[in-house]
Amino acid sequence: MDAIEVKFGAQPVVLVDQLSYDSYSDDEDDDSSHMPHPPPPPPRPPTRKPNQKEMVRDSRLHITESSELERRRRKIGIVVVAILIIIAAVVCVASLVSARSSTRSDSDTNDSDSRSIEEKDKKDEYPNYLSGDVSSSSDTSDVQNIEIESLVPSTSSLPSAVSSSVPPTTDIEPTDLSELGPLSLSVEQITFGDKHHMFGYIGQSLTIPWNADDRYIVGLEFDSHDRLPTADDSATVILIDTDNSNEVIPLDTCRAWNTQQGTMLYWNPDSPSTQFFFNDRDEGNKIFTVLYDIEQRRRIREYRFTDTPIANAGVCPKGGFFYALNYARMARLRPVTGYQNTYDWTEGEVAPTNDGMWRGGVEKGGKEL
Repeated sequence: MDAIEVKFGAQPVVLVDQLSYDSYSDDEDDDSSHMPHPPPPPPRPPTRKPNQKEMVRDSRLHITESSELERRRRKIGIVVVAILIIIAAVVCVASLVSARSSTRSDSDTNDSDSRSIEEKDKKDEYPNYLSGDVSSSSDTSDVQNIEIESLVPSTSSLPSAVSSSVPPTTDIEPTDLSELGPLSLSVEQITFGDKHHMFGYIGQSLTIPWNADDRYIVGLEFDSHDRLPTADDSATVILIDTDNSNEVIPLDTCRAWNTQQGTMLYWNPDSPSTQFFFNDRDEGNKIFTVLYDIEQRRRIREYRFTDTPIANAGVCPKGGFFYALNYARMARLRPVTGYQNTYDWTEGEVAPTNDGMWRGGVEKGGKEL
């Protein structure tokens, strides 16, 4: 074992080589009583365990700090989400405004182009077509006659059953527009109150609300038009007497109608001053057509077909028959034009062979598919 003796003042200190010291063995003959030993480590202070109150206080402090941190995170998250929602709303509004402006611009352009094309087509097809407003000029000496025969379709392409009832074009006399003078238009409200009033389809098979002597206007009166009528929603069939301060005269009740077509009101061409058609349903929700007489103030005929319940869809302008539809099937395929909750014998069939356009006789009755 190697050692080096160094004196610091009067006290000698022996420095021992570490490797030699570690390899020292008690079996060696050298005297080890004089070998210095490393000092013992200082004693550790006694560890005091926290009491229960301190542990509870520390846990409460930890929970409070965690809750406060969580609240701050939530507040930050809410603020970020609100900012994102505001940004998205602004972007959506800007997109809608831009799209609406673009749509209006395109619509105006398309309308202008359509009018130009329509004017050109009419001029090409009808050389005597009048462009311009006849009513804007009081001088009608230069107004040309429209060739009515050129505007009436040929009956050669129609079925024989239909073409036989269509009058030939020679029965229609050309109209001299110069005899009409300046045309005028006035708008006047004729019904009032909390109820809604309407006629329905105008121009379908040449139908109009006025009877032949232009005194009465036929129509419907009902409570609401913000939804499709159901079987429980009835409408009142009315007359408006234009010779008596537009008095509204209730006539009958109708339970087969909708807010687009009304109840298919038609003045009877065979009695256009006193009789009209409308549609109705029975307690079994089977639809039918009614012929009403305003002089007798009653239904003079009902056209019921229990096996295939159909109702009027258009009266022949020359009288004699009307065309009818299965409005229950219409309610399933195009609800706005049908009668809700009515009996449909074709339900479940994609292309039924026992349904389509029906023809009913006004005087003889009966029906034909």
